[in-house]
Amino acid sequence: MDGARDGGYMWFDGCRVFSEDMRLLCAVDGHTVPLPVAILHPDCMLRGPGDAGRLGVPRKWAEQRGLRDTRRPPDPPSQTGGVSS
Repeated sequence: MDGARDGGYMWFDGCRVFSEDMRLLCAVDGHTVPLPVAILHPDCMLRGPGDAGRLGVPRKWAEQRGLRDTRRPPDPPSQTGGVSS
């Protein structure tokens, strides 16, 4: 999972949409969650069964469903200002 933050949204790569019992579901990093079409990020193209790609959802919604941002935080800036001795 690559949960990149985009403002109040989180993005997850490698997601797959499928339907089960008349519901749209999304497979995200080993989790199965309902596909929240009404609150997807406008750039998210997942809409129906068979779609695959990046899922963009509000951060709070993702965290409530156990989806986490697993990216390593960026390294802090160099304390030497890029000058080596």
